Amino acid sequence: MTVMVTGAGIVGTHLASALVKRGETPILFDKSLQPNSIAKLVPLDRIKMIAGDILDFEELSRVIRKNKVKVVVHTAAAIKFENSPRVGVSVNYGGTANVLEAARISDVNRIVFTSSHSVYQAWTRGWEKDEPFDEDCHIEPGNLYAATKAGSELLGTTYARKYGLEFISLRYPFIFGPWIGTTSGSANELISQIIRNVSEGMSKPIRRSFDADEFIYSIDVARSILTAIDSKKPAHDAYNIGMGEICTFERLVKLVEDIMDSSTKITLEPPGTRRRAHKGFAYRTAPASIKRAEIELGYRPIFNLEAALRDYSAWMTSSLRSPPSPE
Repeated sequence: MTVMVTGAGIVGTHLASALVKRGETPILFDKSLQPNSIAKLVPLDRIKMIAGDILDFEELSRVIRKNKVKVVVHTAAAIKFENSPRVGVSVNYGGTANVLEAARISDVNRIVFTSSHSVYQAWTRGWEKDEPFDEDCHIEPGNLYAATKAGSELLGTTYARKYGLEFISLRYPFIFGPWIGTTSGSANELISQIIRNVSEGMSKPIRRSFDADEFIYSIDVARSILTAIDSKKPAHDAYNIGMGEICTFERLVKLVEDIMDSSTKITLEPPGTRRRAHKGFAYRTAPASIKRAEIELGYRPIFNLEAALRDYSAWMTSSLRSPPSPE
């Protein structure tokens, strides 16, 4: 079975690594491939890299047909585009439409879509009641990025019902993990900066981008996608994926300081307020419920936050010692 992954960033590359470890040769389809960054996680001779744009429908369709792709994992997306919404919406929503249509005309069996917890508005049942929220919570995106994820989910489930495609959305919190390339996401940028500052003995303030939120390690992200690829016949089209714990900004910094056994103490900005949550869970009091994914997909995280930060800190420390190589 040939698996094609759109997007060769942190998620796509970790997934490629997981697929290679079980003997498969995945295809990475990305407009701006970063081979040196990819090679840090997966041997390049074990994967197939194709430079292509998901907005180029003809090329996308040709690659799928030529390689007899049976599963498409759609991770490619614009992340930060509040100042250029037309471009972001075109890539995220238009790109998903292209993937779905290319799959429809090319006999693809299943599409796995990487979505986000941000599709839930801040004042959902889980946030208000301090208890895990499930997939039945109201979908009401709080920003443009979340809106494109929610819209793509709706488009995918509609295609599935009308044309018989199998479409599965996996909703993630902030993702972080080993990756030296660009397009790593705000969580990875934040955590890597904290690790770097502690490692180098710099105590300068880190910009507070959240007060309390949920994270997931990239290795568990890849594992969750494998469960969605392998599941015989999922009963639902959307699943929450996560660690099952909420972390405050203060705890995140303290964990890194303790893990690295450093005397360096990062200066913290004052906390924000719960009202900031309208921007997408800036202050969350409850994690996502992952019971549906546990029961139906067999997914369970193997990394809690401390274990993930310990693994990532060790990887980053090793990477920092190695001279950077240009892409």
